[in-house]
Amino acid sequence: MKKNLLIIVLLILLAPGVWAQTIKRTTRNPGFFVPQGALQTGQRTEKLVPVEQMKYRGQPAQVVIDMQQQARQQAEQEANKVANQKALEKMRQERKEQVAVHEHDSNLSTSLSTINNTQSTNNSTLVNTTNATSEKLAGQEKDEEMFAQIIEEYRRDVKAISQRKPTRNQRLIDMIADYKDIDRSI
Repeated sequence: MKKNLLIIVLLILLAPGVWAQTIKRTTRNPGFFVPQGALQTGQRTEKLVPVEQMKYRGQPAQVVIDMQQQARQQAEQEANKVANQKALEKMRQERKEQVAVHEHDSNLSTSLSTINNTQSTNNSTLVNTTNATSEKLAGQEKDEEMFAQIIEEYRRDVKAISQRKPTRNQRLIDMIADYKDIDRSI
């Protein structure tokens, strides 16, 4: 009996709360002036001052000052890059001209010396130029052999990796050992 009485009392006390949730709510106008659209909660874009015109206590905001400094630094960096590139191009052009003049002078001097000297001088210059040319060719061949060896090692490693076989490339191991993971900010 007490149990049933307790259930009935709880139902009577909880019923108004349940009914209050089912009632349709209507918005009423307030008793004071409210601008049109102030109570609407739809999405509107907020009209703000552009960042470049922001002020704090009558002074430009710190964000604006930082942006201006950053823009100046970027402009200086770009100007330095352009100046460096122009200087490099000028140096390269001067070197090309110097090499061309040097080659032209050396060609003229060798041709004059071969014309002025007779057969004995001719033979000695031929031997000298042949030796110098053979030394250059030997150096180039060594370089080409070294590059061919590197390419062959890489091909062998790629083939082994594609077949999921372990590889041991000492040049690559040395390069990885020399690597240092350092962040360098510019």
